[in-house]
Amino acid sequence: LSRIREYFGELDLCTEFRHNSWIRDEAYDFLRQQKLGFVNVDQPGLKTLLPPTAISTTSTGYIRFHGRNSKDWWKPAEAYMRYNYMYEQGELLEWLPRIEKVASNTKKTVIYFNNHYKAKAVKSAFMLQDLLKV
Repeated sequence: LSRIREYFGELDLCTEFRHNSWIRDEAYDFLRQQKLGFVNVDQPGLKTLLPPTAISTTSTGYIRFHGRNSKDWWKPAEAYMRYNYMYEQGELLEWLPRIEKVASNTKKTVIYFNNHYKAKAVKSAFMLQDLLKV
């Protein structure tokens, strides 16, 4: 990660961890030292995945919605099936306090939806936009 940081200079970079063992102060301190943002994720509540967080390690906040399709997360028959998930309003409402916290601690906050199958990302993003009243 340090070498990647060197290659990209001052460009905003964010790191998405895929195992919950990275949820610890030493990892956040390292990201801050390297000027690497932390990616907060929404994903299925499976054993080794990251829980929902509201962490910011740089002036750029990043939140990524993968969907919660736990049935097809590890070994889907087709790759697209992992992200075949439509968010419900209540699931996005849970994120409003986290989004507010990240946004209040950063200059810029970006939110991405990765549940892209059949435009579910777009539909989910519009729903969140309405909830945020942006």
